[in-house]
Amino acid sequence: MRNKIIVSLEHRDKEQVLKKIIEFGKKNKFEIIPKEKTLSLGDMGLNKGIDNDNIYIEFSITDKDEFKTQHISNSSVINGKRYYFYIWVDHTKNVETYHSMNKFFNEILSDYPDMLVTDETCKNFYSFEQIKNKQVPEWLLA
Repeated sequence: MRNKIIVSLEHRDKEQVLKKIIEFGKKNKFEIIPKEKTLSLGDMGLNKGIDNDNIYIEFSITDKDEFKTQHISNSSVINGKRYYFYIWVDHTKNVETYHSMNKFFNEILSDYPDMLVTDETCKNFYSFEQIKNKQVPEWLLA
């Protein structure tokens, strides 16, 4: 599995974000996987079988009491501001998964424009505006 990370300046209500993930999953005809059945101990997963491929996206959200108290390695300074790792997104690697993830990133980042998304290297961070203007790498354009 691969992963992407959404970073944020501030913590958001975890239950509200989980509700947004469920709404996204239902709207896009995903099976909602509860915490007890996720593959990587995440808070929730989305699963959909398409032809011979399977789309699996799992979300782990940092709890409020751990958000800004995390070890400094779980944050990054971007443009002079400290962003904290907030949502970890584990996923299968195929075009359909990238397409679904990017739809999710567009939805969550449009609701929370201060959040940024990065891949597992944590070298480059991208905003909703950059995604919308296609100023991002290929994995965010699928």
